[in-house]
Amino acid sequence: VSTQSTGVIDHLTTDLLLTSLDAGDFSREAVDCFIEACYTGEIEAVTLQNFRDVNKMGHVFQVSWLSARCEGYFAEYVEGLSDESGYQEVMFAVQEAVYALTVPKKRNFLEIIGSKTLFSAEKLNVLMMEYLFSDFSSCSTAIIDVCIAMVRSNVDVLLNGLTSHLTKNPEVRLDSNSRYLLRNVDLSVCLTNHPATHGKLFAVLENLTEVAREDFQLFVSLSKSGSSQGSSKELEVKPISQTLKQVQIRSIKPVLEAKDLDVLYDQLTADESIGNLYVFFEAVMTWLVMNSGVSISATFLEKIIHVREEYEWSKISSDYLEKFIVDQGVNGLLINEVTLCSDLVDMESTGVRFPVVLLELPCEDFVQEIFRRDNIFKFTLPGVKYSGMEFMLLSSAEKDNEPFTLKWGLYQATNNLISLPRLHFTLRRCAAHDDTWQVIPITWCGAPTCDKTGNLWNWGYVKFHTKKMRDLKGSMMVGKEEVVAWNHYLSVAGRRVQLVCFVED
Repeated sequence: VSTQSTGVIDHLTTDLLLTSLDAGDFSREAVDCFIEACYTGEIEAVTLQNFRDVNKMGHVFQVSWLSARCEGYFAEYVEGLSDESGYQEVMFAVQEAVYALTVPKKRNFLEIIGSKTLFSAEKLNVLMMEYLFSDFSSCSTAIIDVCIAMVRSNVDVLLNGLTSHLTKNPEVRLDSNSRYLLRNVDLSVCLTNHPATHGKLFAVLENLTEVAREDFQLFVSLSKSGSSQGSSKELEVKPISQTLKQVQIRSIKPVLEAKDLDVLYDQLTADESIGNLYVFFEAVMTWLVMNSGVSISATFLEKIIHVREEYEWSKISSDYLEKFIVDQGVNGLLINEVTLCSDLVDMESTGVRFPVVLLELPCEDFVQEIFRRDNIFKFTLPGVKYSGMEFMLLSSAEKDNEPFTLKWGLYQATNNLISLPRLHFTLRRCAAHDDTWQVIPITWCGAPTCDKTGNLWNWGYVKFHTKKMRDLKGSMMVGKEEVVAWNHYLSVAGRRVQLVCFVED
């Protein structure tokens, strides 16, 4: 009868001519139940004690109908659980789901547990503290997966437990299970339904005693998963208590489409997302680079002054203009005019007005650290206003359908910061002739793109390449949306590149 029920036993007895099978891996009761089930097609002899072995035999001997009967038995058992169920009754379902994930690597029991709300939040809290968080560091990821499924939308239960776990010891650090839970639980649900619990956990995370590289990678992952939800709100990513802000990296298309400077001016003034004079100025400079030979009207500078005053934008740093990389020609003339205009330029030589270097790397390392991998960099800002504060920049490499992004925010602070400062980000490249630094804008350059060799990278005014190449003239970088053909400044292997920011406040 068994040979008719399972092809595995048929192969062992008919093809291999075995007259007996060693069933020592299974209990006697399970073997009896299996044989009876093969006769009757039912599993009436299944009990809580022999269920696992019977279910395992269904998988080992590939008896699909028996596995289906066991799944039905499990679903019926879970359906009968409630707040009145004892701890051991609940643990049977949990442990069988964990076992199914671990040995046959099946998710069907986990999905059954997560298919409906079984317990109240109070009951879940007791269960999680006793089962999951009594020894959280040593539990398996399968246990965490089942617990996440069981709590469903009551994510606050898990975050409360994680907070208690992290604060048990004087030195607060994330272990692998803490990272796993944070990666796999839906934090947005807790933020919406239980903001106090959410804030309590991340108040602990803001003050980690030790931060490992894996933690940085976790923060990047949380950032990308949040941005992929398509929310129009600025993303809150923890352990940062402040909102992460996007570094402005725009497509060049709006600039290219303007037929003259007056049209460009109207487009820029109508764009509410342009929040500072740097972005406005760089759009004009980019248009001039693309339209050489265009003359600047006498009133155009006055129009720039007007828009700065109307929107109450901060003035541009004089150090920014002095180092701005230009062609000889009309864009150079605009630089000269703006540099001499006290209505547009901050002439003060205070430390706050100079650029803050976030990172400085040889060209080939810059490509590796910024374009090719997710990374995080910590930095501080000058001035008493930002004393005791540490900020961070997160770079996310382009992968699959995820675009390249740069985001920044507060990493930690010893005092309360009401709002984030206003920063403007650019590149600086070491000039070849005298080792001075040249400011290279990135706002209107779109995302970095790469040629088919993987060695020549383009980002706005600069071509990065990681190998020395004899002839780069005429090279064109083809992005997903457009061809950028105007970036003729080269950053050769070994040349140093900086990512800097200017503080507007």
